Order: sequence, then structure tokens, then C-alpha cells
Amino acid sequence: MVGKLLAGIEAVVVGEDGAPLPAGQVGRLRLKSAGMSEGYIGRPEETARDFQDGRFLSSDLASFTEADELVHHGRADDLMIFDGINIFPAEIENVLLHHPAVTEAAAFPVPSTARGEIPAAAVVVSNNVEENELLAHCEQWLGQHKPHAVKIVSEFPHKTSGKVAKDVLAQLFGGG
Repeated sequence: MVGKLLAGIEAVVVGEDGAPLPAGQVGRLRLKSAGMSEGYIGRPEETARDFQDGRFLSSDLASFTEADELVHHGRADDLMIFDGINIFPAEIENVLLHHPAVTEAAAFPVPSTARGEIPAAAVVVSNNVEENELLAHCEQWLGQHKPHAVKIVSEFPHKTSGKVAKDVLAQLFGGG
């Protein structure tokens, strides 16, 4: 959960057709504020795609609660589709991080010709815990949105940007 918006920021969650979505439905986040950029420098195609009518259409997937609080679900390009089910890596990561032994979590898809993308996760732990315990923890909270495999690693590989190299972690499962 992100929470309430600051004064001066306009945010709307929109569907594929660009129409606003009601509370509880996940869509892309469209933003407007006084200090916002008007486009990308030297990238007119991307500017035309993402900036319209003074608003920025982000790749962030979000929803609003009935109390008008913003909930972030991850990035549209991170969305996994497993047997036709949309699964957000952030929801898997959040559940894993609520396990007392887990200090870091990363969820990602492992490509499958038969099933699309199989949700998997890697974790760094502080206490002795079995991977099966972590899978059971996820199933309890996520049901069919759970990861189908979890691996414990000593540390995460990172890209030069500092982000976790999820593609490298996927190779632990034979993907990537």
C-alpha cells in the first residue's frame, strides 16, 4: 500500500481503454501534477504514447481502496500470466517478506511452453527454514497466485542500476 495522495497530485487508475476504474480494480496509473515532466527528451514516440492532455500514463499497476488509498501492485511489464491467471510479483514478494525467516524476496516468471509463465521466487533468509515451509506459507495467503517454486540463495545478483537481476535468478529454475 502506498497510502493517500499528497495535495496537488492527481491520480487515476485506468483500464485498457483509458477509462477510470472503480475502487478495487487494478489498472495502469495515470498521473498529473504541477512539477511533472511534459515528455521524454529526444523520444517523441514514447512521449506521444505516455503523455497525453498533461497527464502521464505510467507502467505502474495500481488500485484505489474504498478509503481512496493507493495500492501499488507492481509494473505492467512485470505481470506474470500463469494458466490465464494474472499474478503480480509484488504480491508474492510481500507475502514472503512477512515470513519471519525471510529478509529479501524476489518473484519472477520462469518461461513454460505448456503453461505460459510459472511463478517462482528466490529468497534470502536469516534463519534456518525449508523451501517447502515457504511454499506452504505462500499457498496459505495467495492460493492459486502462489509461486510454484522457491529457492533460498545467499544473496541476490544486481544489475548496474542496483535492481535485482531477476533474469539471473530465473536461470536457477532453468528459465531465462
